[in-house]
Amino acid sequence: MSVENTNEATKLIQGWMNDRGFFDAVLSPVPIPKGFHFIIGGKATNGLPFSVLQPKGLKETVMVVANVSLSKDHFDAFNKLNAKDRDTLLWNLQKDIMFKSPTYSFNPEFQKDGTFKGIQFTKEISYDELTKGKLGDAVIDVTRCVLWVVLTFVREFGPSKE
Repeated sequence: MSVENTNEATKLIQGWMNDRGFFDAVLSPVPIPKGFHFIIGGKATNGLPFSVLQPKGLKETVMVVANVSLSKDHFDAFNKLNAKDRDTLLWNLQKDIMFKSPTYSFNPEFQKDGTFKGIQFTKEISYDELTKGKLGDAVIDVTRCVLWVVLTFVREFGPSKE
């Protein structure tokens, strides 16, 4: 069954999330922010939050998105490193994630002033490929990347108190 429009996409995604127990009403904002057809929030089996959304600018594509933000402990520890060690840590992290299937972007402040606070992972699925299997694969891909960032910072600085 091919998805032809936003209503069909929403129905498929919501049903898939409900069937797997992923849907989380707390993560699904109501009303939907301006600029989006829908945002449906959930938690993967591993407990990591993710969203499936469709910006209004994408007519036949949905996005599976997961974010990781540094805890205050890790943010402070990262910023106590000298500039070369910070650059090396981010270089190695990017090297580890750049060949994964989700795209990634650092927080907006990073581009402005170099302040690293977190990363967003995104995997797009076009309507002609939108299936429960593709949704499952996308959630696994983006949450694995989030987990890798978390493990990298735990390895470097120890567990966060948060």
